[in-house]
Amino acid sequence: MVFGKKPNVTVRYFPDKLPIGYDRDHRQHVFIYLARSPSPMDFRLFILRHLELLNALGFWTIRVMFPRSLAKSMEAYTKAAYELLTKPMTPSQTEELIWFLRQIQPTPLDASVADRACLQAARRAFRSPRFAAIRRHWIAEGNHAVFLAVSPVPRDALERQRATIECVELPHAYDHLFALARKVARRISQNRGMKLSGLAVPLRRRYKHTGERSLVAILAAADVSELLVMHNVAAMGDTERAAFFAARCGCADVSVQDTGA
Repeated sequence: MVFGKKPNVTVRYFPDKLPIGYDRDHRQHVFIYLARSPSPMDFRLFILRHLELLNALGFWTIRVMFPRSLAKSMEAYTKAAYELLTKPMTPSQTEELIWFLRQIQPTPLDASVADRACLQAARRAFRSPRFAAIRRHWIAEGNHAVFLAVSPVPRDALERQRATIECVELPHAYDHLFALARKVARRISQNRGMKLSGLAVPLRRRYKHTGERSLVAILAAADVSELLVMHNVAAMGDTERAAFFAARCGCADVSVQDTGA
């Protein structure tokens, strides 16, 4: 994926701005995903976007990090992953799905009885969340997204234990600091907007001295573990950084590679 115009061009070699680790001892790649919703639909799309890359790797792991508030969704995420990766479509299913995706929705009023019957049968066959995710990926990538779902390579990798799906609960709760993360994200967005418009650096805010402890004082009094938790919380304003520090909090022995983002 290429962004910008020459000479200011940024090339992204991977579909998501998330860290990819590499375990040198086991020679396997570790893909980090941070769960943000009880529904695994976005996770299905994450897998589909990386499916071509997973097919080319010998050993890989998808590690899903769950906040405490979403820990009950681990089973749903695991089921969604195995449904996508261990049930490749047959050639006949592929042709029927591509035909169905190309049809106009809803059914035209002048459609024949036979066409209406075929469309109803296709809707019943492809109404599961798995095919809903493939459809969303097909809108962005075309028929290539459907052809990838035919490959049995991920299924074989999981059966031969060359690939794994891991669900890990984060050791710290940071829901109460989401408001802080949103403020940081808005401030970063405002700064970027002013730089793009050619304005000078924004004026520094004047902070009033109050009886409450300042952020500097809090950081000075915190130990190493508390600082790591604070950094993990503040990183929630950025998905990429959040997943990285989530992996570090989980003691994941992975080294983050440059994704070109």
